[in-house]
Amino acid sequence: RHTTTNILATPLAAKCSGQFVPANPLTGTRASANCCTSDITLAEFKTLCGKMDASLNTATTPQEYLGGTASFRTDLYSTCATLVSHSESIELIKAKNRMFTPELKTYTPNAGMPSYDAIRHKVIEEYRMHGV
Repeated sequence: RHTTTNILATPLAAKCSGQFVPANPLTGTRASANCCTSDITLAEFKTLCGKMDASLNTATTPQEYLGGTASFRTDLYSTCATLVSHSESIELIKAKNRMFTPELKTYTPNAGMPSYDAIRHKVIEEYRMHGV
């Protein structure tokens, strides 16, 4: 599932490992999509817009699927937030004198992508490079 960028509303949606599936009330199928950062390059990722983490499982179009913000949240500030790399996020957090809680989620490499161990090593090296 992918709900934090507008990837489904861009040509990059074709690269998603799980294409958009519309909801079908007759069969009980919920709308779904599976787009991972490992599906695209960093340069492609940085062309996307960040958005509130939300989706609409009754959607019949990718655009509808990108909606679904809970009533207790707001889209007031969801106007194409700038996406940053992990290294850039370390710089921002450090510049604001904030604390770090490193987390590396499951990584599913696609063809030509680095292994999980290579990604883990890169994350550690980025923290070291920034003196964290």
